[in-house]
Amino acid sequence: MRTRTVELSWSGERVPAIADELRRSPKTVRRWLHGFNSSGLDGLKDLGGQGRRRRIRSRMLRSHRPDQTAATGSADGAGGR
Repeated sequence: MRTRTVELSWSGERVPAIADELRRSPKTVRRWLHGFNSSGLDGLKDLGGQGRRRRIRSRMLRSHRPDQTAATGSADGAGGR
């Protein structure tokens, strides 16, 4: 899709028309074209680290185990009975 953006631009299409055809925002089309103009095909690649970071990492979730001692009063979960 990003290379198609460049092709359409080279054929004389304007940003709003490209955005409509590809169902992307004009801002996105401009960003892709700017990336291509400054870095060639490498400029069309995704940039890593985009988006919101997870608040709790899956590794942390796997390592977290509820403390049964606090809930039952004993480490084996028998509750002292």
